[in-house]
Amino acid sequence: MKTLRLALFAALLCAIGAPALADDPIAACPPTMTPGDIDACSRQIDAKRFTGTDLAAALTNRGTAYVAVKKHDLAIADFNQALAADPDFVPAYFQRAVAYSDLEQYDRAIADYNEVLRREPKAGQAFTNRGYVYDRRKQYDLALADYNAAIALMPDAFEPIYDRGYLYAETGRYDLAVPDFDRAVAIQPDDFDVRFNRGYALRRTADGADRQDRLSRAIDDFNRAIQIRQDVAGVYYNRGIAEENLAAFSDREGLLDRAMKDLDQAIAIDPHDAEQILFRGLLYAELSDPQQALKEIDHALEIDPNYARAYFYRAKIKQVLGDTAGGAADMAKSLELDPQQKY
Repeated sequence: MKTLRLALFAALLCAIGAPALADDPIAACPPTMTPGDIDACSRQIDAKRFTGTDLAAALTNRGTAYVAVKKHDLAIADFNQALAADPDFVPAYFQRAVAYSDLEQYDRAIADYNEVLRREPKAGQAFTNRGYVYDRRKQYDLALADYNAAIALMPDAFEPIYDRGYLYAETGRYDLAVPDFDRAVAIQPDDFDVRFNRGYALRRTADGADRQDRLSRAIDDFNRAIQIRQDVAGVYYNRGIAEENLAAFSDREGLLDRAMKDLDQAIAIDPHDAEQILFRGLLYAELSDPQQALKEIDHALEIDPNYARAYFYRAKIKQVLGDTAGGAADMAKSLELDPQQKY
């Protein structure tokens, strides 16, 4: 789970001219301005109280405030005017790139980040943000190179470390994701996304001699994530899977009961997720209730009639119940939809 960043780099560079006095118009357009400051800043800009680099900084700061309230057209117009006032004002390129990225105009965002890095080759946040854009475009090698560069420049910064871990996870390299998420948790232990994603990566890598330990650690992360947010179905779902997996080692009845409660909660939050409903059906089967399992899987297939995995498991349950013909028909449908069947 990721959200677009509004970076700190430009805020460090957008201070306007000399220190602000009480009656100084510069005070109306500070680098820390909020959307509520826009009107006061606009009055100073419209009164032509700024020129040159001061004007570029005022416009950039106002544009950044516009981005915060999703007024991207106004923001980009400000950044363009800022660069007309001072073509060498790096924060305007940076914040315009943020706006373009928010609009998914990735080519333009990359061009602006390139310009920032040409002028400021040690701008670690620019590497982080450009890496994020490459990541969104699925140009993973370029994204990874940028995250590595950002981490080399900012070894204690949460964002590039987390983003690199997320890249590893989304490309299936969970073994590499976990160490980055470990570092990110050490920096921001109460961040929901890193707790959820480390738990997920731990669950996905729980297949060796340390399987029990990794599943326990995953559950700990999901527990913390749920303390932070209670409205995300995927956390309950993944905790339920981890609990079901951990039941193979101890407290089978208790862990399966906890898993069922987690699946109930996940489905209450998102009742239209066929994958969650299928897994609840498999839990019923594991708890020796094949009839209820069939009802759950039937429901999953009502939601997604092309869900190959659901046909596969419904075939298995029908065969156990003696419905040989029904099982064969479901298995044939599963093979039709997914000939690989890596279940």
